[in-house]
Amino acid sequence: MSLHQSTVSNLIEKLSSAGLIRRVVRLQLISAGNKVIARAPKSARGVLPDVLTKLEKRELAKIHGSLEVLIKKMKVQAPRASKTHLESI
Repeated sequence: MSLHQSTVSNLIEKLSSAGLIRRVVRLQLISAGNKVIARAPKSARGVLPDVLTKLEKRELAKIHGSLEVLIKKMKVQAPRASKTHLESI
């Protein structure tokens, strides 16, 4: 069968509207896309916790002190903030 793309799209839309089919879109990387992804910067998520576990106690204490100063200078009253994930802000 040789059907034009617009004809098929119209048929699929009618079938979908009638609840007879569901549309699914699938994307797949080709080798060029995989190469680009391999060179892309990695996510920063997880980096901070990993580095913090590797710091010496003295370094952690410095960071803690600096963060306390920063929070006081911000003059923000948010008692529940300690229970809020950064990604939720």
